Amino acid sequence: MRSFGIDEKPKVLLIDPLDVNYGSTYRGRIFLRALSAIGCECSYVEANYKGGTLPGNVFNVPQKNNIFSYFFASLRRMWLCFILDYDFCIIQKCLPVNLFPIFASLVRGKKTIVDWDDLEAPLQVSNFRKHLILLCEKIMARLPVTITTHSDFINEYIKNLGGKNSFYLPQAVDDEFLNTPIDGAKVRRQYNLDGKLVVGYVVTFNIGSTYDLENILRTYKEIEGLCLNAVLLVVGGGPLQRQVEAKIAGFGLRNVIVTGLVAHEKVPEFIAACDTCLIYMSDNDLTNQGRVSLKLVEYCAVGKPIIGKVVGETMRLLGEYVFAWDKNNFSPQGKGVCVSARGKVMACHSVKALSARLKELLSIEAAS
Repeated sequence: MRSFGIDEKPKVLLIDPLDVNYGSTYRGRIFLRALSAIGCECSYVEANYKGGTLPGNVFNVPQKNNIFSYFFASLRRMWLCFILDYDFCIIQKCLPVNLFPIFASLVRGKKTIVDWDDLEAPLQVSNFRKHLILLCEKIMARLPVTITTHSDFINEYIKNLGGKNSFYLPQAVDDEFLNTPIDGAKVRRQYNLDGKLVVGYVVTFNIGSTYDLENILRTYKEIEGLCLNAVLLVVGGGPLQRQVEAKIAGFGLRNVIVTGLVAHEKVPEFIAACDTCLIYMSDNDLTNQGRVSLKLVEYCAVGKPIIGKVVGETMRLLGEYVFAWDKNNFSPQGKGVCVSARGKVMACHSVKALSARLKELLSIEAAS
């Protein structure tokens, strides 16, 4: 591994095996911005990329939602690892499809980093996929790669698999969430929300993100019973759109708006249009115990009162800003001012905070 001079820019290959229907892609894109902010020359690989204003060289890998397409897309990502010029390879998620590009990076003698942001096995719909993920986790924990995570819980999980300590990289939000002020008036006009109590829920329609959807709908139904002018604004879309809309219809709610998938840079405006935001994480799920909810970081960044329940790592980091639902003591303004929540996000969960940690990580890797 070569060393870097003071004016030399490290070359980073950042690979995301998923697309914008998954929260990890937003984490990957934030990594890209943070790496660019510290002067790295970046190449970024994303599934089904549809264009945008991302920094660096962006490579699209077409990928359909079936096992054969995932396999061939993984081979394409492996090929890119073989042919592109880079010093560090950072790969999002501990998934079997990432073993191919990891192999290519290691064969070339590159510093290889895997960002482990979730425990995926509990979310799988079949025992085969669940056990495949568990096997991949055991393999990944013991490979000669550096593992990063935003969670002490996942760090302990990795050590229990025989891995070493991971390197902490915080869950972070785009700078757009920290711009002041964020104007939600346009969204309120667009959806005829003026004079309404707008209750927001940001979600991507996939298995992991919609795991606790019924608890969200149950909470909103009680809010709707108290406030005749309430509207549930569901900000999101994705592959499970029909299933989500069927669940919403099954609750017999009066007034629900589903926006469909929203460009991530527009999400702050939608959150700003809300009077309060919802989150719910059931405590009987291993994935919830390990993850740091990106939607909660986003709610806090915009400074909204938050109703619901969080557990595990999310509770440890940001739980003080979430108020339990109490139909006998409900206020859309929450129980306190959210300035402190926004301040914590700016200090600990901004692109600037992530950039500092990535710079430290690359320096350690370059020296090892």
